[in-house]
Amino acid sequence: MVMSPNNLILSVFVSVIVVVFLATVHAQKQPIKGLTAMGIQYFRLGGKIEFPYMGELWAHPGVYSGAVINVLWAQLEPQQGSYDFSLIDGALANITSYNEAFQGKGYPEVVAKLRVYAGQSSPPWLFQLLGGPYTLSDQYAQPFNVTAFWSQGYLDLWQALNTQLANKYDAMNSGIQQVSVSPCSSLTDEPFIRPLEGVELEVLVPAGFNDTTYQHCLLTNFKGYSAWTNTVLDYPINLYQSIDAQPEVVYDYNFTTRVITEFRAMYGSRAALGNHGLQPAPLPSDLQPVFDDFLGFGPPITFQTVGPTGNRSFTDATIALGMLFFRRGYRVIFILFFFFVFFFFVSFGI
Repeated sequence: MVMSPNNLILSVFVSVIVVVFLATVHAQKQPIKGLTAMGIQYFRLGGKIEFPYMGELWAHPGVYSGAVINVLWAQLEPQQGSYDFSLIDGALANITSYNEAFQGKGYPEVVAKLRVYAGQSSPPWLFQLLGGPYTLSDQYAQPFNVTAFWSQGYLDLWQALNTQLANKYDAMNSGIQQVSVSPCSSLTDEPFIRPLEGVELEVLVPAGFNDTTYQHCLLTNFKGYSAWTNTVLDYPINLYQSIDAQPEVVYDYNFTTRVITEFRAMYGSRAALGNHGLQPAPLPSDLQPVFDDFLGFGPPITFQTVGPTGNRSFTDATIALGMLFFRRGYRVIFILFFFFVFFFFVSFGI
């Protein structure tokens, strides 16, 4: 059969569209694989991060595939609508220098994970708009301040910042491979971890912190990342614990599953399910259902180990539990917490 010129042109045109479409689909960034330097010299609850730290990357060349850029919302937007991303740019330049310095040695090329701390790291102008400061305390009885981190107004302002970040760093060659989903958090970068009792509830509940507002926050926060169309999103997940039922401890497994379902539905293979409590079995009763859920939803899955506090220790059994996911064919990213000094991210892919 001889194809007419018009049909030939149409065929070539359609083929080009298909090729471009397929290239676009496969061009999305993939989860970081290998060890990733945490990017801070130490971490403790209530502590402050003054600048991204890349010293560990240079101290052990050839070990890492990634480095975390830790920054505070207050550093990125000191005044509303006035953005300063120089800390991120400086960290990326440091990573680029590292890659250039060791080019040709067969070392992994290092890419970045961006983690912006919210909650206690919010800029002062936010308190003027949303209320507070509401003074809470960490497990060391160290005070820290938050505003209404669960409110829609907070999420709207976060999305404005996030859109600016995506406009600059979502490009395939930006050097940033993953971004943490951290809104709705108060102390750490984990949205499901919150003040549970005592003065925390006395302070926050009268300000509007309840199951309705907090669940809305957890179901909405990741939607503020829609401007990121290429980058992997990492959402730390825990079993939801009711605020309204206090002092009784009531967990809501179905709500946790709903968050995972909607997060995955929106971002698909770029939606990494995370948890910062990997530890030797048997797992706590509030953690086992989360891990079981992860097995059901499949990759990508990320873990961070618990710190070696009290009777908890980092052992081979911790890695063995994480490897269970790998043996079942899932891509797993380990985030290992050693001696309160460094975090490491380890990922295994098939």
